[in-house]
Amino acid sequence: MEADDLPEFAKALTALAECFGEPLSVARIEAYFSALDDLPLANVQEALAGAMRTKTFFPKPAELRDLAGCHGPDVGEAYAELNRALRGYYWTAPDVSAPVATMVERMGGWRTVAMMTAEEQWRRFQKLWEPVRVACAARGLFLPEPPEPGLRLLTGKIGKLPKP
Repeated sequence: MEADDLPEFAKALTALAECFGEPLSVARIEAYFSALDDLPLANVQEALAGAMRTKTFFPKPAELRDLAGCHGPDVGEAYAELNRALRGYYWTAPDVSAPVATMVERMGGWRTVAMMTAEEQWRRFQKLWEPVRVACAARGLFLPEPPEPGLRLLTGKIGKLPKP
């Protein structure tokens, strides 16, 4: 988010606070904005709307980050991507996501990984995945694409309902 997104963010956070009956100060709005400012506004708005629908208590910024989808894939999804890439591996390195490429590098490179047994690959992948996932998330490699423009955001305008 950019500094000029603060009014829209404050409007969405205020709606969430009203929904939960939470007091909301200017300092709290600024703290939440600061904690989430590396995410796109559209994703944060979707996370705030999702929190209204799914949470029972006012969410912390970390919970909103999870709802915004920036935590990355779990170990199984990443390992599945590695296996798909290995099926097509021959002479050149396959095209994979940055986290999986980092994993391959830490495991010794494509050639080394391709020569491991499936059990050895899985064991080493599980051991190394969490630190790589955390490092990639800190570098912003899991930032999701903004939602489709057709989706109604929390602060979007809702047209008049048709008369019954």
